[in-house]
Amino acid sequence: MQDHRIECEMRRVPDAVLPTHLDNEVRPETVDAMMDATERRYHLARRYFRSKARLLGVERLKNTDLYAPLEEMIRTINESADDDFAAAVGKHLDLNLFMKYLAVESFMDESDGIVGAEGMNNFDLYRFRNGLSQFLPKDKDGSLASLDDSITVRLDTNVLVRRAMKVPALREAYLSALRQCIALAGEPAPDDQRGWLEREVERQTTLVTPAIADDPVFPYSIDDFLGTADLLIVFAQRRGAFVDCQVAQMEQGLEEGEDPAAACRGVIELASRRSP
Repeated sequence: MQDHRIECEMRRVPDAVLPTHLDNEVRPETVDAMMDATERRYHLARRYFRSKARLLGVERLKNTDLYAPLEEMIRTINESADDDFAAAVGKHLDLNLFMKYLAVESFMDESDGIVGAEGMNNFDLYRFRNGLSQFLPKDKDGSLASLDDSITVRLDTNVLVRRAMKVPALREAYLSALRQCIALAGEPAPDDQRGWLEREVERQTTLVTPAIADDPVFPYSIDDFLGTADLLIVFAQRRGAFVDCQVAQMEQGLEEGEDPAAACRGVIELASRRSP
């Protein structure tokens, strides 16, 4: 905490919490309003937990009581029979929505997400009153990691993903969502034929470049920053064609364990020659 405070002072940040708000793309006033509303309604949470304790026949709830629905969902994901997997897990998760979530991370090559290189990371789980839970993304700074990663990379390292991909309807939902990602990322503007993702990378780069250039403690040179931004532009220009080729490979049918990216490496070079 002391290091963070000193860094904020060096960067002339008026409030030590402000960098977190900027990371989350939220105004301080919004966070303050949310905190105030939450604190004024603490009594609702107390009533809920007391009622739950009474229904369970215990004097005081433990963490294991609070997370019982989560344990049930995890056991179902791991232990349900193959033939019953989609129906059983579907009582806990909207699996079609989950496959869309997975496809977005795959298209953006998120290296620290649902099938991250270091395990399953960077999401919140929101549970609705009807018992269904939904994955909510957070901390996506591992996105756009590598242009030429496969759309099947590490899918076999996660039980939920591995089993879902064996269900034909869910596999198709994954591929369909990837096609949507391709279309959205490449969608031109009325006055600019570049795709949305390329324009967005340029917009955000232009937005932060002056602040980075003036930052006295930024750990890299401005040339390093702009060089990395150029790599993100290349990702935006070529990722769509590369993923499109892989989706086509998977739709045509692959042997188990075969990488759809193997036949698509040349697409990146072709896209390179076409890019301005």
